[in-house]
Amino acid sequence: MRMYRLPLNLVILVPLFVLPAYAEPAAVPKCSVEVAGSLSCQADVACECKYFHASAAHGTPAGYRWDCGIRRPKCGIAPADAGYGGPYPEAVAIDRSTEINTQSQESTQSATSSSTP
Repeated sequence: MRMYRLPLNLVILVPLFVLPAYAEPAAVPKCSVEVAGSLSCQADVACECKYFHASAAHGTPAGYRWDCGIRRPKCGIAPADAGYGGPYPEAVAIDRSTEINTQSQESTQSATSSSTP
């Protein structure tokens, strides 16, 4: 009775290539009118479903597609707040008075005309 021995490299490497073949990729929802405006995380980018016009330059037809462009944010990053809610530093002062200081044009004209010879 003869025993065949498999090389150790083959025993280690075969499962590494076989296991990923069984893993199914995450299903990307179809972009359509019903889901327009919704977000989907694809390749760590928050893609938005929106309508695109036809482009002869790019060779794309009109329709709804996922916008995953470079200007889209990453997934999981909170959007920036609209305003600052904390106290202002002491070096900054906000003048809330309604008084408007204007300089009359006559005083500006007289100052410039008197300086010319």
